[in-house]
Amino acid sequence: MFSEKVIRNESGALLYGITPPKKSTDEEKMVAIAERRTRRINSLGIDALVVYDIQDESDRNAAGRPFEYFPTHDPLSYVERYHQEINCEKIIYHVAGKYDEREFRSRLAQADRHAYLSVFVGAASKDQPARIKLAQAYGIRNQATGKRLLGGVVIPERHHSKRDEHERILEKQASGCSFFVSQCICNIELVKNFISDYSFAIQDRGGRPGYLVFTLSICGTLETLKLMNWLGINIPRWMENDLLRCQDTIGESIRQNIRIVDELKEYCLEKKINYGFNVESISPKKTEVEASVTLLNEIKRRI
Repeated sequence: MFSEKVIRNESGALLYGITPPKKSTDEEKMVAIAERRTRRINSLGIDALVVYDIQDESDRNAAGRPFEYFPTHDPLSYVERYHQEINCEKIIYHVAGKYDEREFRSRLAQADRHAYLSVFVGAASKDQPARIKLAQAYGIRNQATGKRLLGGVVIPERHHSKRDEHERILEKQASGCSFFVSQCICNIELVKNFISDYSFAIQDRGGRPGYLVFTLSICGTLETLKLMNWLGINIPRWMENDLLRCQDTIGESIRQNIRIVDELKEYCLEKKINYGFNVESISPKKTEVEASVTLLNEIKRRI
């Protein structure tokens, strides 16, 4: 189980991430999607399933979104209704600003009844309206009676621009977070810069480092590459060139992700940081979803 690995400081956790279907999806199709997902996820042998709470990030990026934004089903209700038969821990994302205090308390109580873990997510930008702030969300959680392990989001790209992501993570730890899930990573140098600053801050101040989970995704088409860029994922120029000019884009994406896994394993070991990996498919295309399973199995063989 993922939570046991976090508690025992045991590296090597494997997670798989999904997004709930669009709200407009009819019930018959919802059931069919859930059945396929349940079979696929149960075949993976993972430590936890990550279920994202999607928000419109247009406020964060002035450029036009490559694909139209569609609201999705609430991740908490979706898992409760359609994925009870998935035989691993569930980690539910909560975009704090979507809810008022009463709603947020109710969500945490509902998650606790089902033994779900939680990850709190802040607003996409400082200008985005929020009914409660992330700091309030931590306060509400810390007042609750049942407290499962709590996670936060880590963004290496933000560390590259602001140089303070390690401070943000330390503040989140002080608020109760014990693990952190990154957004999709492609630029290994940015990730290692964050790990370096974070590990030395831990050494200087004392305390226990949080458990870092690095998210990897398949990039199988130009459309997916455009969406990843729009989402703020830093993709090195050389990587873009290799993806755009190769004959097998999915195969190249898998190879690039495996190189990231091997390098991060070595660097986290050197810096005494416990780590895991989360695999997702940003695209809903069948070929990229299937490739995400291939990637996860390749990672499993390595860790």
